[in-house]
Amino acid sequence: MQLFREHRDEAIVFLITAVGVFSAGILPGMLLGIIASILLLLRVFSRMRIRVVQGKGGDVADIIIEGNANYFRMPKLLDALESVVDRPRVRFDVSSLSYLDHACLSVLESWTAQRLEAGKQTEIDLMTLRLRFQRRTPRPRSLSPT
Repeated sequence: MQLFREHRDEAIVFLITAVGVFSAGILPGMLLGIIASILLLLRVFSRMRIRVVQGKGGDVADIIIEGNANYFRMPKLLDALESVVDRPRVRFDVSSLSYLDHACLSVLESWTAQRLEAGKQTEIDLMTLRLRFQRRTPRPRSLSPT
C-alpha cells in the first residue's frame, strides 16, 4: 500500500506485470510490464510546459519553457511561437528546460532568424542552448590500420 501512495506510476507497472504473470504466464506478464514501463518513460520524458505571458502594453511577450522539449512536443512549441508571432518583442526563459532535442532547437533557430530578418526583437541565447544540449565531447575517431 505504501508503494501506491509514494510511487503511483511504478505501482501501476507492478500491478500490470503481476496481473499479466498470474493470468497469462511469466513471459507474457513480463512483456506487459516492459511495455508499461516504456509507456511510463515516454510519458515522463515528454513532459513540457510552455507559458506565454503577455506584457501590459501588449508589445512584449515572454515565453517560458520548462521540462523536456522534444519531437513529441513540437506542436505545443509551434503553437506557442505562433501565438506571439505578431508581437514586436519576444523574450524566452529556458532556464528550467531539462532537455532540448535537435528538432526543437532547429525550430527555435529558424523562427528567431525569421523574426530578426523582419526587424522584430527576440531575446534568446541560442549559443548557450546549443552548447548546453549538444554533445560536448567529440566522438572517437576510427583509426585506420597501418
